Amino acid sequence: MTNKTSDIAHQARQIAFAVSVNEQHRIGNEAADEIERLRSAGDALADGIRRGHWDDVLNKWDELRHG
Repeated sequence: MTNKTSDIAHQARQIAFAVSVNEQHRIGNEAADEIERLRSAGDALADGIRRGHWDDVLNKWDELRHG
């Protein structure tokens, strides 16, 4: 599985080369969805660390981030 953050960066760069406004919107929406998903996962990671559940939250983050 590819690195999700790299996918976001790639999608953002594709917007400049998209041939239609609809394609630009689709790519932008997919990137925004992924940013929101990663932001939520980052919040869960921070919360888990605060609670002392290091191994559990780090394993979840690795799975999300790298597949």
